[in-house]
Amino acid sequence: MSEDEPRTDGSSPSSRAGLATDALRAGQLSLTIRLSNGDDIDIDPHFVRPFGADLLLEPAQGRDPGLMVEMQSLGMTLNGTRHEELYDLRTRVQFTEALTVFSLVRGGWTPMPFTMPPRFLVDRNVVSQLRRIREGRNTPNSQALQWWTRLFEGGSATFNPLPYALEGAFRRAPSRNEFMQAYEEGVAELVQAFPRCQTIRYSPPIFDAAYSLIVDFDRRAARETAFLIEVSPMITQRPSEARLWSTAQEVLQLADRHQIPRHSLPPIAALSCVFEDAHGTVRSIGRALLKPRDNYAEEDAFNALSDIRHVEITATGQALFGPESFAFCTCDRGLARFWSALGLRGERTQREAIEWEFDLSTEIFSRLTEPDIPRLQSEISL
Repeated sequence: MSEDEPRTDGSSPSSRAGLATDALRAGQLSLTIRLSNGDDIDIDPHFVRPFGADLLLEPAQGRDPGLMVEMQSLGMTLNGTRHEELYDLRTRVQFTEALTVFSLVRGGWTPMPFTMPPRFLVDRNVVSQLRRIREGRNTPNSQALQWWTRLFEGGSATFNPLPYALEGAFRRAPSRNEFMQAYEEGVAELVQAFPRCQTIRYSPPIFDAAYSLIVDFDRRAARETAFLIEVSPMITQRPSEARLWSTAQEVLQLADRHQIPRHSLPPIAALSCVFEDAHGTVRSIGRALLKPRDNYAEEDAFNALSDIRHVEITATGQALFGPESFAFCTCDRGLARFWSALGLRGERTQREAIEWEFDLSTEIFSRLTEPDIPRLQSEISL
């Protein structure tokens, strides 16, 4: 066995693989890897390690290094001969088109074809882009999105437009009728784009249960909206070094006044803006999500909170349904960074409640060093 072939002893090959447009068959990812010695490996991975937020930074112009993919397969076919063992593989995959759509899974994100099982909650920006493509109104990302969606022409995926309907088209919470109409619009677009795939349709009782999510969100939406409107002018500009921790204290005290838990996602996103890189070389993850400005309005807060709701729903589904849960599908790179950097996850308690867990890191709070993180953790936990 050559040094770049997959092994069962924990070592990893370093080869290059291309993703063919027939890579998905009946919901199973299939890859052909060409090794440096000319051998071909055909594999059907059962696990692909999610990627982190660092790989969601915009690549330098003209540079697309591809992705180093780590996966496991219960077998492989090497030059036509089948081998039934557990293989760990590591290979660089170069895609024909740029990554423009991201699948948020437990532990990070993957390109859509690497999501197992291929079951997707689809947000408004994905559905809207599919509509523009259908109507011939191409955007700069249209060609790339068309390439990615063609990978599902065989009918290998399941889609649900629930996030599209929850967000609505009015930059406010939709009424029940607006929610139902938006859901059906989303279904129609997904059926047009993926006619051989399954698109989830809701019966009236399921509509009621789904709309109850909006009712639940509204119970705290007013407090969170008021918090974001008031905090936005405080975080529009990065504070000086001397004002760094005092500004963080002001953000947390503001959350207290609006009766918002310090460890909830709106204050975390605001603190990410406070602790942004001092030179602004890379926009903070929280800034990409909240988009703060001096004259922040309710509509701006609604957009940011909609994104936060989407990741909360995704984490809840993953806690409830485990490996069979839906991933969240979005073209929003900033939202994908927020999810992946936090590592947001829900855990079921013995009382069937969901407890949230996430990670604080210098990836979210760029101006901090690792020794600063425990201090921030203690401030958030008060």
